[in-house]
Amino acid sequence: MKAVIESSWMISPEARNRLCLLVRNTVDLYVGSDIKVDTHTDPYTASEGRVSHYPDWEPAEEDLRPRKYEYRLPDTTG
Repeated sequence: MKAVIESSWMISPEARNRLCLLVRNTVDLYVGSDIKVDTHTDPYTASEGRVSHYPDWEPAEEDLRPRKYEYRLPDTTG
């Protein structure tokens, strides 16, 4: 995974190198899918499903796509 630092001029080269080392770690990824949810119970009840395990997972750059953007509006009451 690569870190994109747009304001890199604010970070010393030594700190930038440490940051890149931090974000290049892999993780074990667990994905739950095909889960059935009974909405007639209170609370809802989940059953069945499948768990996939991807050890030492690191996202491939070509497979990353933005799915959602979020923007916080400034406070106008002040």
